Amino acid sequence: MRVADDDCREVPRGSESEVCVRTPLAIQGYYQSPQANEEFLQGGWCHTRIIGFLDDEGNLHVSGCKKNMVKSGGISVFPKEIEDALCKHPDVADAAVTGFNSQERDEAVKAFVVLDRGVECDADKLIQFCKESLAPYKAPEVVEFLFTLPRTCLRKIDRGYWR
Repeated sequence: MRVADDDCREVPRGSESEVCVRTPLAIQGYYQSPQANEEFLQGGWCHTRIIGFLDDEGNLHVSGCKKNMVKSGGISVFPKEIEDALCKHPDVADAAVTGFNSQERDEAVKAFVVLDRGVECDADKLIQFCKESLAPYKAPEVVEFLFTLPRTCLRKIDRGYWR
């Protein structure tokens, strides 16, 4: 296992980038998809599309999934970090974050929030709450309230719902 940049070069410990693995147990390729094979199996390494870093002891810390990453003002933002911050708010039962096309930036952060039953909270309060615990560029620009989040059969957030 190693953490490598977009040019397949290993990055220093503590630097976030893509987690790559090489094992005889990995897939041999995608069925009838040479382009997917080329992307996934670059340089003999399986490119997992998972972003993480190795600490000083060699432990892997996963930051998020490359395809879910939002580029807010040219900076990579992982939805999970913002979702975790939103869920710390006392009125929030559940949250999901995605990117959307913004006039001010190429992509901005949008949060979908499920409030606890019987509670009222407005979007501005949640945005301010995020700005207090995260870097300001990570705070959502837009908050939409839902009764429930779309989930897959494995109970993961269905991020494809908003694409």
